[in-house]
Amino acid sequence: MNARGACWLFAAVLAAAPGLAQDLPADSETRPDTEEAAPPEPPSGSGEPQVSESVPEDAPKPGSDAEEALGEELSEWRPKDRVQNAPWWIDFDAWTVEWRNGFHIGRNDGRYDLMLGGQFMFDGAVWHEDDDLVLGDGGWHTDADVRRARLYAQGVILGRGLFRVSYEISDSQFKDAYVGVREVGPARMLGFGFTKQPFSLEQATSLRNHMFMERSLANALVPRRETGIFGSGVLLDARVRWALGGFFLNDSLSEDDEPIKGFDDDWELSLRITGLPIWQDDGRRLLLIGVSYAHVFAKEERDVSVSSRPESWLVDPLVSTGEISGAENLNVFGVEAAWADGPLLVQGEWVVLTIDPNAGSTLEFWGAYLQVGWLLTGERRYYGRASGVFGKVVPDNPFSWRERHWGAFEIAARFSMLDLDDRAVRGGTEWNATLGLNWYLRSNLRFTVNGIYGRVHGQGSVGIAQARLQFDL
Repeated sequence: MNARGACWLFAAVLAAAPGLAQDLPADSETRPDTEEAAPPEPPSGSGEPQVSESVPEDAPKPGSDAEEALGEELSEWRPKDRVQNAPWWIDFDAWTVEWRNGFHIGRNDGRYDLMLGGQFMFDGAVWHEDDDLVLGDGGWHTDADVRRARLYAQGVILGRGLFRVSYEISDSQFKDAYVGVREVGPARMLGFGFTKQPFSLEQATSLRNHMFMERSLANALVPRRETGIFGSGVLLDARVRWALGGFFLNDSLSEDDEPIKGFDDDWELSLRITGLPIWQDDGRRLLLIGVSYAHVFAKEERDVSVSSRPESWLVDPLVSTGEISGAENLNVFGVEAAWADGPLLVQGEWVVLTIDPNAGSTLEFWGAYLQVGWLLTGERRYYGRASGVFGKVVPDNPFSWRERHWGAFEIAARFSMLDLDDRAVRGGTEWNATLGLNWYLRSNLRFTVNGIYGRVHGQGSVGIAQARLQFDL
């Protein structure tokens, strides 16, 4: 299917959405089991402020599993949630300080809220590479290292302003540094600064919330963090979400591990549109489809390259285009889909990258993946209609030796492929098959094991066994 065909298919499915499934009636809509009961009405003359604005139906409710799962997604934070969900006797001008998977301080009326936290990941791996691999070292290898040691601060100011700053200690780089405003015309959020470009469900989802230790091979073709102006919003009762941004590409500001290298002092436009033809039982059952597009406006000819690690941070790339001389234009197109039904989540994407050199025909590289995960203990991943991502797993029974609770367990499988061969460029074609086991002891403590078998066409194979201990402050 070409790009135009995929766009028409996406539009057709969205047009048919009302007939595919019906939302639950408003008076019978189910909520997370942990949601608090409706507060009593304040007595007349109590002097407490009356709030006229209503909380959108898709906003996570304070104290719910959904709020905890999506707590790091700023676009899901709602102004004055606390006012509308707190008992009438609460002092709305007072401040609350609490520890909830991070340090929170906020005023009870929701006009100010600050969260300080961090993430830590430690990886270990053993792998074997065939001697015939062009970019491989051959033989057995072992390694262990800190994958992520990150601190962040984010918050809401005056109910509408927001900000986020995150700093990666392990490689001394800022990963996010932006400010924004909510509810600006049709935009749910409008921001400026250094952040992820809107492209792909896999890239938009935080690594700490993925089924696997690393993103798929196809992610090598996806735009990463840059500095720019961006915005997002929802339409049709939050059934459709859009995100758009214009970004300035600069080597000194880009991430060190960016797989597409060579563009500097250029501009890029990125767009992601997603739809929910099926949304039932407060998102317990859903169908997500989406398209993404990005275009680089190069000022002059560039020498660019594309490479990918074999889904392990500790293993060097096994496929790479090398430098492609005289690139004038770059386009990336992606299609995504996900089906969730309680503890089951099936997700897949297809990404195509095209490069126009100054001499010769357009080069086309592509990647794809399909993955499935099953939470054996019955939990589910909450999807944020405002942020467009799946949140982390919140165990129903967090690990407790005294109470004989073991947390949540998930099994997962993925098949992914990346083709960097086209015309005179022979970067290699790799496919990977991955099996994973996740043990979520608590919502902020996780242990993961992945087994990967990868093969580079016409060269040889690699086998990887790796594990990660992950902890969120």
